Amino acid sequence: MNEPVYAYKTASIAELMAYRDRIGHSVWREMEVKVFTALCELLPDHFYDIVLQVAPERQELFVKVCCLFLLEQSPNSLHPVAFKNGHIIKKY
Repeated sequence: MNEPVYAYKTASIAELMAYRDRIGHSVWREMEVKVFTALCELLPDHFYDIVLQVAPERQELFVKVCCLFLLEQSPNSLHPVAFKNGHIIKKY
């Protein structure tokens, strides 16, 4: 994949669900469980370097599931996470 990982970001639930339907619910759900668990367990001031830590063929799916995680956060979330410079960062 030659696109930078931030090109996969979206704030559209409809776009995420269309992508899920295209790749299949079981593939999406498997990644969703892994990503949500990993982000909830991410320590403050730590991050995931998506380019280095996620296989290239899984980066789009990883980023889109992260977008869902971010969209579902409440303002008072116990797991405040954000994208920055191609990383997923856990805020303190």
